This record gives sequence, C-alpha cells and structure tokens, in this order.
Amino acid sequence: MTPEVGKRVRLLAPMVNEDSSWMPTEKGMAAGLEGTIVYLSLDGPRDWHQIGVQWDNGRTLNLLPYKDAFEVFEPEKEVT
Repeated sequence: MTPEVGKRVRLLAPMVNEDSSWMPTEKGMAAGLEGTIVYLSLDGPRDWHQIGVQWDNGRTLNLLPYKDAFEVFEPEKEVT
C-alpha cells in the first residue's frame, strides 16, 4: 500500500540509527510499533525521502522508506 497522510504504519523490525555508535537502535522503536503518517517528503534523491510519523508511543520520528522495514495499512473505522 502506498504511504499517504492519515494512513497507519507498523514497524516490521526495530528502527536502527546507523550514524550513532551510542544508540544504534532507536529506543522505544521496536518491531510492531504503530503510528499515523502526518506528512510525506518524497522529493529529491531517494536518500532524502522521509515519512513523518506520529508514533503511538508519543514520539515523532521519520521513517526512511528505503532503509526502515515497515508496512502501511488503512486505519480501522470507528463503529458508532
């Protein structure tokens, strides 16, 4: 499924930070964590692409679509 603002995402693997020797895995960003897409930045070279996410654990942290393992899914409809 294509990322779009308002859709949900789920991490399929812990989020890693290859540029950090003191925190190679982002704290609190484990496989299974879900969040809502709040913006897309998909212009320019592939390495610049980012998906802004408001995570259910309270963090706001961007996904890197060509590095992070995740899936996109539709938010559940509320039953009234």
